Amino acid sequence: DRIAGEPFVLGRSDWFTLAMAVVEALTGDDPWASERGRYATMIGARRRLRAAGFETMGDFVASLGPRIPPAQARRGDLGLCISAGGDLAVAVFDGAHWLGRAETAGFVRTARALVTRAHRIA
Repeated sequence: DRIAGEPFVLGRSDWFTLAMAVVEALTGDDPWASERGRYATMIGARRRLRAAGFETMGDFVASLGPRIPPAQARRGDLGLCISAGGDLAVAVFDGAHWLGRAETAGFVRTARALVTRAHRIA
């Protein structure tokens, strides 16, 4: 809810920071806190991931919790899918739908079939 009203800004309120806010709400720990605001482009985001020791966003998400079949996701679990732009994106399961953020569309539902990997959070 805190992020829902914020405009989409890479590094501050984007699809990835939404997922990290959910992780923080569930666990009390924001694993991306030190990187917030330190990138403003996709290239910058990739650089921050590599500086943190991860090749891809998928590797980072995998470090947060065990891999599960997407069909077994519970509220707050994270899923990986391909965005409309062709990039790897993180979606959050709300108990009924996979949700993410898009730069021009705000919150979006991701089709379940597009979530290829999921990770249990808390």
